[in-house]
Order: sequence, then structure tokens, then C-alpha cells
Amino acid sequence: PENRREAMESDEWPEWEKAEKKEVKLCFDRGAFEIVDAKEAEGHTVITAREVYERKLNPDGTTNKLRMRLVGRGFQEKEGKDFKWDEIFSPVAQIKSFRLLLAISVLFDWGAYHWDVSGAYLYGGIKGKLFMKFPACMEKRPGKLIRLRKSLYGLKEAGAIWFRFFRKLLLGLGFIPLLTDVCVYYHETINMMLSIHVDDAIVVTDNEVESDRILRELRKS
Repeated sequence: PENRREAMESDEWPEWEKAEKKEVKLCFDRGAFEIVDAKEAEGHTVITAREVYERKLNPDGTTNKLRMRLVGRGFQEKEGKDFKWDEIFSPVAQIKSFRLLLAISVLFDWGAYHWDVSGAYLYGGIKGKLFMKFPACMEKRPGKLIRLRKSLYGLKEAGAIWFRFFRKLLLGLGFIPLLTDVCVYYHETINMMLSIHVDDAIVVTDNEVESDRILRELRKS
């Protein structure tokens, strides 16, 4: 569905509604949303958001799950007040880096794994004050707004906030970025390398046990 009205009119509305509730719960669980008095937003930017519905497919084309993502309308943010152009750039791994890691995997007979971070942009905190009106999928509360405590998909600075957050985690776990590609890391003591593309990572290693341990540590964060 292109919008909430189409989702509500579809035969799959009960499943889409479950996806909405799951997304809203995730935003609160991660501490991204705080309901505040509307007067707190005086002098600050108040944006809106829309629901984006997505059908995740299995390799054979059948439906794996239905997902809804709340996306902030970042174009409503004000330059210089809510973001700066020189602070919103977010790099991703180069395609040749992906090829290099796969080549290393084949050359040394290492395993190759895929890590996917669910709701990645909801981890990093927002520096300033940014508020949002209640989206259609949430019950409106008179005299109340949502203060965004964490980043949200669609915000100008969302990608950069996530990049800095994840980079700090990796450095703390013993990873070192390459000089030639800041989104490719190698571990200082383990035969392990990974490359990052937004919220997806390709990991190559000869130590699956350590790979699983590091993934568990990342999930705790």
C-alpha cells in the first residue's frame, strides 16, 4: 500500500495494523519517543511523519512479513537550527570493498555472514530539540506532542547519527577502520573483517564463535 488508507482498505489490514503497533512500540522501547506538553515546542521545529508500508519477501517470492516504518519528514527541518549541511554526510562501503572481502573469504576459506540491524536509526541520540506531531497510526493526545529523543528514518541527520553511533561501538569492540574505506573494519586480534552499508554488514571470518559473540555484544547495545 502507498499510504495508510490503502492499507486499511486491504484484506491484510489486520496484519498491517500489527506492523504499525510493532513499529510504535519499538520507537518507545528504544527511547526515541517522549510525549510532552505542546508548549515545550514553542520556538522549536515541529515536523510530521508518514507511515511507509513494506512487504518483505522470501527468495521464492512469497511473503515473509509485513512491515511498517515511521518516516519523519526531514524536509520540514530548518537548516542551521535542526541540522548543518556539513554534519549530515554518512559514508557507506565502496562496492570494491565488498568484492575484496568476498575474495578474502574465498582465498582463505573464511565464512561469510550477513548482519542486519533492525531499526538502526533509532539508536543514536539527537543533540537538539525536535518535535513531531502524532502520526495517523497513533492515538492523538490533546495538548501533547512527541519529542524525538533518538533519530528517526527520514531526518536529515539520521544516517550520520547512526554512522557515528555504530562506529563507536565497533571501535570499543576492537575493530579498526581501513584508511582506504572508513566503512570497512578489521579486528585487532581476531581474523575478522566487516563492511557496512547503512544498517547491513558483511562479515568474513574464520572464527564463527567469536563472530557470534561480537554480534551478541552489539545487540546488547
